[in-house]
Amino acid sequence: WPPIMKANVPREGHRAYSPSKDYIAIYHEQVKIGLRLLLTRFLRGSLYYWGVWITQLVSNAIRILMGFEMLCKHLDINASVNLFRRFYTIKRKGQDSGWFYFGIRPPMRPLVVDTPSSIKH
Repeated sequence: WPPIMKANVPREGHRAYSPSKDYIAIYHEQVKIGLRLLLTRFLRGSLYYWGVWITQLVSNAIRILMGFEMLCKHLDINASVNLFRRFYTIKRKGQDSGWFYFGIRPPMRPLVVDTPSSIKH
C-alpha cells in the first residue's frame, strides 16, 4: 500500500459497499485482477458519472474499464467517460442486485475481449 494508506478489515456490521467516511473499500479479488490505488482520473470519473462505488462493479467491469484505458493510452487518445459510453453502457446484474457490469452498445463490438467467466479463472 502507498505510505498514506492503511489496509483495514471492515468492522462488525460494515461492508465494502458502504465504507466509513475517509475510507476507500476494495475487494481482495479486485487487487488480484490488477486494480491499484490511487485510481486514475478516468476510473474516478466513471464511478462518479454512474454513481457507483468500485465495490459495486463485477470484476469484468473493472477489467473492461482498465482495458479501455490501456487501449486509449496505446492509441495516444484521451480515455474519457463520453468516449467509453459510445461503446458500453452500465447494467444491473440481476433485478435486486447492487452489482453492475458493462454491456456493449449495439452495433459496436467489445473492445476488451476474453475476460474470464469468474474471478476464479
